[in-house]
Amino acid sequence: MTTTDLADRIEACDELPNGRERTLLAERLVAEADAAGDVALGVGARHVLIPSYFYGPAAEPQKIFAAFAWNLARWDEKPEAFEPVDRHSLLWYFKWVTGEVLNYPQVPFAQAEATLADMRDRYERAGEGLAPYEGSRYVQASHRYGEADPRTAEAFEAWVTLPRTGRSAGRACEPSPRVERLAALGRHEDAVAAAAPVLTDGGCEEQPQRMIDAVLGSLLATGEVARAAQEHARATRLHRRNGPQADLAAQVHACALVGRLGRGLDLLEDVLHPVETSTVPWSRMMLAAAGARLLVGLVAAGHGDEPVAATRPGSRFSTPRPAAEAAADLRETALGLAAAFDERNGTTAVSERVTARLAAADLPDVPAWPRTRRPRLDRGAAPAATTGATDAAAAALGSLPPAQALDDLLRLRDEVSATGSADGWDRLVTGWAALRPRVAEQAPELLDARAADVARLDVAAVRHELTAVPDGGRPDPALRARLDAVGAALRAAGQEAEGLLVALQAHGIEALARADAGPGSVEADLTEATRLADAVAAAGDAAAAAQATAELALLAVRLGQTVADPAVARSAHDGGLRAAAAAAEAFAVLDPAGLDGAQRGRYALA
Repeated sequence: MTTTDLADRIEACDELPNGRERTLLAERLVAEADAAGDVALGVGARHVLIPSYFYGPAAEPQKIFAAFAWNLARWDEKPEAFEPVDRHSLLWYFKWVTGEVLNYPQVPFAQAEATLADMRDRYERAGEGLAPYEGSRYVQASHRYGEADPRTAEAFEAWVTLPRTGRSAGRACEPSPRVERLAALGRHEDAVAAAAPVLTDGGCEEQPQRMIDAVLGSLLATGEVARAAQEHARATRLHRRNGPQADLAAQVHACALVGRLGRGLDLLEDVLHPVETSTVPWSRMMLAAAGARLLVGLVAAGHGDEPVAATRPGSRFSTPRPAAEAAADLRETALGLAAAFDERNGTTAVSERVTARLAAADLPDVPAWPRTRRPRLDRGAAPAATTGATDAAAAALGSLPPAQALDDLLRLRDEVSATGSADGWDRLVTGWAALRPRVAEQAPELLDARAADVARLDVAAVRHELTAVPDGGRPDPALRARLDAVGAALRAAGQEAEGLLVALQAHGIEALARADAGPGSVEADLTEATRLADAVAAAGDAAAAAQATAELALLAVRLGQTVADPAVARSAHDGGLRAAAAAAEAFAVLDPAGLDGAQRGRYALA
């Protein structure tokens, strides 16, 4: 293979989205460049590899140090091997390295200081402005001393008084540490104001979700609770693009403070695994602290025996344990890691930060917070009454003949579809889970004679399972197969529009499951969703057509394509969709005003 071929492959790799495929390819290209003895290509390949390690669902940030050090050594030996873009990348990645090294207490602080000093020296020799260096110096001071320390204040002022340079962080990222400082100092109104431009317009690999993490507490503290609920949902969805690596510590902590303990537990169980397995101690510590605060709230609400388990196997959290026991484990983990940072730093700033998060006071409830499959766990809920009502309803249903019980459940289905009642959904799904096998045993003829009704209840059961998927999460692909089956049953029973509507819902599950594949996949999935929605409309059922329009709009939003006009989703005849529409604006990426007529038509916008 020629050097031109290898250079072309490196360039093509740089166009891939961050993820395992890009990382593995970049590692192979580094090996090939080194085997060829081509320093310039080795530098270029590593400058593609470093972002692969730093971002995305396959992130391994601890690996950036070796790749960066190799390129730095080559710069000292052979600067002529660096193209202008490679020189820019070398100086740019200094910011990443000086910040990332702080996340590992096993790295001596003297080494972190030496890396920062080297950054300054190289920026000066390159004739670069020092604003990026001063920003990194502030981050280091904040980590070591805390925001209230005058040394941190001095470093902050030195940074913000300098003009931006071509090596400064992007305009969406640079304000985040400033907002974090304002929030830590209790200047919540200033924090909200400083965050506003990024929340409105920011967009890059890490924004606006990092900004939301920084400002969420300030939104709650200033009483902007509806906005906080929307931003919480948006940050959760965006973080979840990183799959098991999703950094949901700030979102779990917010759920704990506002008493939405069921929602918080939904999120925590999906990211408990990294508390043990993550290679980044700082991330493990912050997630453990957030989880401990949430579970302490569960214990205080009378749910100390609630089983808590990671959704992924392979860690000590994979086996269910009572919330009280898991809370103690997480607290010990957080404080133990904080002590390791303090020992490395020679201060108590990190332990003080973690202790403050563990002891953070409750905030007022936020009614608009996203729903959970476990509302009984929320602060102020009455689990015993809800459970009793569900059990009583199931017992009453069990005393009826199968055909009459089926009629009762269908009436309940219509009621909860119109209202979106969480308790009603619980009763419906519990009742159908008990009735379906009884129908098969005692009145199997109903499965054929009332195939459409049976399929409608099957759809309701699957939809209820989907409510357990947090915003931005990836539904179990097995749910797609179940929806396909009941959709086919509806169409076979002569309910063409309803069957196609279920096919649209099934397609949405698959589209969300592969949403990280890139813009081409999203475009293809929305094209297919539009075709299905058009087919529903052509079938002549006005109610199903309205619901299909809403499903299409919300799918587009959740795939990060546009903002659904609330009137579109709220026109649905389904209460669950209307509830989702209330939070849909939180998933905004583009303003409908910026779309042309064809795009608005394709995404079902008014």
